[in-house]
Amino acid sequence: MQGHFYQAWKQFSSAVIMNERFQPALEGRAMVSLQMSQYYSAMLDMNRAVTVRPTADILNNRAVVHYYMGDLANAMRDLSSARQHKPRHSLVLFNMATICSQQRLFPEALECFNAAMEAGSEDDALLNNRAVVKAILGDFAGALSDLEKAVELYPSTGFVHFNRGNVLVKLENFTEAEKSYTCALRLQPGDLLTLQARGRTHAAMGEKEKALNDFRLAINLAAEDRFQRSR
Repeated sequence: MQGHFYQAWKQFSSAVIMNERFQPALEGRAMVSLQMSQYYSAMLDMNRAVTVRPTADILNNRAVVHYYMGDLANAMRDLSSARQHKPRHSLVLFNMATICSQQRLFPEALECFNAAMEAGSEDDALLNNRAVVKAILGDFAGALSDLEKAVELYPSTGFVHFNRGNVLVKLENFTEAEKSYTCALRLQPGDLLTLQARGRTHAAMGEKEKALNDFRLAINLAAEDRFQRSR
């Protein structure tokens, strides 16, 4: 894979040599450098691309580089500028919401997720992440509504079923929560967090043997994982 990235990097570099202000080549090389964890090189190219023309897409991509470098303040600054250029840019809004969530600015995150939805985006990550923020803010009914829609649109996404189960537990609907966790495990067999969550749900339902089975399986899988890592 690294060989493919390097070949792409060389192609973009050839284009930059021919025209050092060719923005698509600067942006493309930056994104390839990012994939190869060459963050400083990626930032140099994105800075040059921004000086050519600071579009919303370019500012968003430089924000991504800032993010991977751990510079959330400058990432948010670029995203805010990108939003000024294009207020209904769904990816910019999603990225702003993600950073707000990480900084525990949940009302601000919800505003950005809502704006991304209004801009026309409705993928599984957006619905799921907005649901998580709603749940954190205590809006479990709203969170469940987002997750129900996500399950309907993206039934093969395991983490959506997992978070639906979490919200249903908060609503004390343990029967439906158990079903959601079981669906998640079909899609992500052996997931430790889901097994533990389903075990706690079985326990809440008084199904002690099923709870013990889930906990035992989780313990065995965790031990096996530690063994494999130690080899």
